[in-house]
Amino acid sequence: MNKAWPRLLRRIKNNKVSTMAEERELVVAARTWFCLYLFEHQMSYGTGRPAILKEDDSVLGGSALLSHPLTIEDDARLVSTVELMVFRERAQDSMPLDRPFTDERAMKLAEATENFHKWFATWDTIFSRQYPDTTFYRQSLQIQYLFAELYHEAIALRGVAGLDDASKIPESQRVVVERAIQSARQGLEICLRSPSYREGLKYAVTYTHLTAVFAASFLMRLARLFPQECEKLGGIESIFVTVEELADLLSTIPATRYARTLRLMLSNRKRRLLPQKVQNSDSATHSGSDAASQQTLVSPQQQQAIPYIEGQMMYRPMHAHHRMMSGDSIYSSASSQVYVSQGTPRQYTMVPNRGHGVYPRPLDVVTPTEYQMFDTRPDQATPIWMTEDNLGDAGYGLETFILPQPFDSVIL
Repeated sequence: MNKAWPRLLRRIKNNKVSTMAEERELVVAARTWFCLYLFEHQMSYGTGRPAILKEDDSVLGGSALLSHPLTIEDDARLVSTVELMVFRERAQDSMPLDRPFTDERAMKLAEATENFHKWFATWDTIFSRQYPDTTFYRQSLQIQYLFAELYHEAIALRGVAGLDDASKIPESQRVVVERAIQSARQGLEICLRSPSYREGLKYAVTYTHLTAVFAASFLMRLARLFPQECEKLGGIESIFVTVEELADLLSTIPATRYARTLRLMLSNRKRRLLPQKVQNSDSATHSGSDAASQQTLVSPQQQQAIPYIEGQMMYRPMHAHHRMMSGDSIYSSASSQVYVSQGTPRQYTMVPNRGHGVYPRPLDVVTPTEYQMFDTRPDQATPIWMTEDNLGDAGYGLETFILPQPFDSVIL
């Protein structure tokens, strides 16, 4: 099968193409091999292992297929994606994962970026002859371009694991940070704002969902490690609004594990910021206002025993990690206050007393107790998919940044 395309390409160059049965078999075999090459590299990027299939005559020059009388509409999309994978393979080989970021590596990354840009310009011109800019094919082309750039920019930032590392990176690497922020932002905007692409996500393959979630996850990490750059390039808070929008979208299609990954990160960020919010509101809490005097502190465990009323229906609040799995908002929670009692790690949520109106929905706050399934011992490293301040290391694939399937099964 790997010899089908070289044979077909020779026939195209020698003007010996036909529509006979033997020729059809060559065309089908060539398409199949292109798909295998594409899927193998997608799995490679997902798992972090080297790709088995490498660039050779079996995939080069695929654009010639578009001139064959047996070509179909989707050949342009297939061939363009394979060509991009070839450029990505070259970029990967030229920037070993276990090497420090040097000026030479910065030049290699700039060269790869230029190749990606030329690829996009070439194929966008080809697609523009048939499709308007707002169609799925054109929008998908932009996504592939932006997320290819982001992946290799993320590779160049591997090894940054904490604020101290972030403060020590050279200026050339800080330029990569800004480009990565822009690539991730622009890609996510297309995912959420393009009607055609947003609709297409419902039917996308797993790799498409994976790359979108990686972009959101990586952008959250950049917001933690490089807040000034993120603020300068669109604002920090807008990042988390965008991430939650993506989580909401993915929770409505067959990509719930990816939605849970983002909700978990958003919840962990809220937990990290909680003490600061509590301190800022502490004076208001003890001011003796009438509103506060009508509220009682109950623990998350006690909430399970209190029925909540909404209209004429009564229901018990879902466990926090079940709320996270639903479509309810995690990051943009209600304005209700959350308090932490002095000298104890237990968190308490304010709920109105009986007889003082309607009980609100429970707060979307994930406590350490409720997420004890994810807790690690002090001597254990926090998994990369739970962290906000680790950009990964050599050998990390995209799946490393995603909630593992065994944990996903536990919290269903």
